[in-house]
Amino acid sequence: MPRSNDIWILTADRRRARIFSADRPHSQELTEVQSFFQPDAAFQDRELVEPAPGRQHNSGGGVQTRHGMDSRSSEREKSTTNFVRDIMREVEKAHHNGQFSKLVLVASPDVLGEIRNQMSNNLKQDVTYELDKELTELRPSDLRGHLPRTLAPLQ
Repeated sequence: MPRSNDIWILTADRRRARIFSADRPHSQELTEVQSFFQPDAAFQDRELVEPAPGRQHNSGGGVQTRHGMDSRSSEREKSTTNFVRDIMREVEKAHHNGQFSKLVLVASPDVLGEIRNQMSNNLKQDVTYELDKELTELRPSDLRGHLPRTLAPLQ
């Protein structure tokens, strides 16, 4: 199966992900290929109006301690993990099918770490650049300004 020489740019945060394509390493024009939205993430900011998490009292060895229990952060992490898993499933499939040859990653630091954790070794070899910034809301032309002049090594 022929492989495309396209370079994909994946931008992602906890709520949204977008995939853009460039047909050449020096291309200034990015075309949006696909977008993802995490509907549950919109409700994760409810912590701004919810009361503080409960407290748990532990006593051991005659010392009494108090620990904050924050299930919201673990729910947020689980939601992020699942969201990234769904995105990477699509990216891995496209890579396997030859829809792109190189990948650029632009993601918030927590999401970028999760992408790295879930990415196959085969795909990792084709990552040409990583940027740990949250830029999912930018127009393609503005996003391009945050990327290196050459998106992938010239062959």
